[in-house]
Amino acid sequence: MKQLALAATIAALSIGAANATTTVFEETWDQDALDNGTVLNFNGFDNWTVTDGFVDLISSGGFGLSCNGGMGGCIDADGSGSSATGMTIETTMEFLFEAGREYTFSATYSGSQRSGTDALNFSIDGLMDEDIIGIMSTDPFTTFTISFTPTVNTMAAIMISVPGPLDALGPIVDDILLTVADVNNPVPVPAALPLFLAGAAGLGALKRRKAA
Repeated sequence: MKQLALAATIAALSIGAANATTTVFEETWDQDALDNGTVLNFNGFDNWTVTDGFVDLISSGGFGLSCNGGMGGCIDADGSGSSATGMTIETTMEFLFEAGREYTFSATYSGSQRSGTDALNFSIDGLMDEDIIGIMSTDPFTTFTISFTPTVNTMAAIMISVPGPLDALGPIVDDILLTVADVNNPVPVPAALPLFLAGAAGLGALKRRKAA
């Protein structure tokens, strides 16, 4: 039984090392909302630029709209204006995506919390382009996740878009996260592990001697 427990401990440590990731980019819009409150047709984001259409910055509770978890900030991806071409918002900076490394992108979104049906697109130029369609106004917050591995080094921004025409009742987007797997920098084994293994081996040997 103790051998099984030891094996499980080692396996858990190995899995932890294999699954280690580093955060490349994270966005909650909490700071934007704290600084500005709820603002219609906002384009003063800390980390994003609206390149087409309109986006509303929401401080949870503003206009009766809730962000993920009922707190902080989020965006209404179909702002309070009309645009035949839709809405696009992208990060103000581009990120280096290294060839051969696995990246994971996730975003949390809900329906408009009012009426209608919407669609969203999350993309990273040449690396990821995913449509989410049929988002009902009553759909609760859901997390979309996708992993990908570039074949060549690429500089690219993260983009969120809504197809036109806009109707001022868009999906709510929150909690963007981009991570990269630490395949080139595995988590080191804790320094105490060799002592733990040596101690376990010593106790086993002592028990065998007593039994003899």
